[in-house]
Amino acid sequence: MRTLTLAVLTLAVVMGVAGIAGRATRAQTPAPGTSSAAVPQTTQLASPSGKLEDALLEWPLPPGEQAYAKIDGRHLHQLVEEQAAIARRYRDQGHPKFWGRIIGSSADAENAEWLSGKFKSLGMSDVHIQPLDLSPQWFPQQWTVTVTPRSPSGATTVSPSAI
Repeated sequence: MRTLTLAVLTLAVVMGVAGIAGRATRAQTPAPGTSSAAVPQTTQLASPSGKLEDALLEWPLPPGEQAYAKIDGRHLHQLVEEQAAIARRYRDQGHPKFWGRIIGSSADAENAEWLSGKFKSLGMSDVHIQPLDLSPQWFPQQWTVTVTPRSPSGATTVSPSAI
């Protein structure tokens, strides 16, 4: 279980980094009088299709490590998508600011059911969810974030949510 969790977490981090790098914008326009050769070009990390799913890498395994050939990045990506969908459903059910798979929330319960279902689909028979009694939880309801630049000519930005 620890290995699967570590693999899913590693894949999520790699996908996040690839997604950020893949969203890099076009090269900056050079200042007047400068050479465009000095402007570095960005590298598109996604596949030619532009879909992250098509850009998942497959690495050759060294001798003796063939047991890891069964790790399927596309399947792990699907598991990450399912977990993210649980968080988004919680957000869309009326929690637009403080959302996710937060312990003690309905998303936490849905996440436990999801994991239980995955274990059962693997053939595990003694699978149960053990509730954990929590003391009353406090969740923030309202907040705003104000960003004021140092420059007096800059505009102040107010955001109803910083998440």
